[in-house]
Amino acid sequence: MPQYYLHMRNGTGFVEDGQGQEFAGEDEARQEAMLAARDIMAGELRAGALDLTARIEVTDAEGKLLFSLIFADAVTITSR
Repeated sequence: MPQYYLHMRNGTGFVEDGQGQEFAGEDEARQEAMLAARDIMAGELRAGALDLTARIEVTDAEGKLLFSLIFADAVTITSR
């Protein structure tokens, strides 16, 4: 199975995924990026701050950027 790397980037820095994970394909990697973004945002909410401009950059084993998931695209926000 292909190896994918889910790197996190926000306004203050970059966290590189040094291990990567195997997924059946890009759709499965996208689902995992979505779950990871939501997990990170849940922690940010508990701390009282949320950066919707942060993103997860998914690369292949050669380091080629396949897609970038912006946190704002991982949730639906409803307000009055």
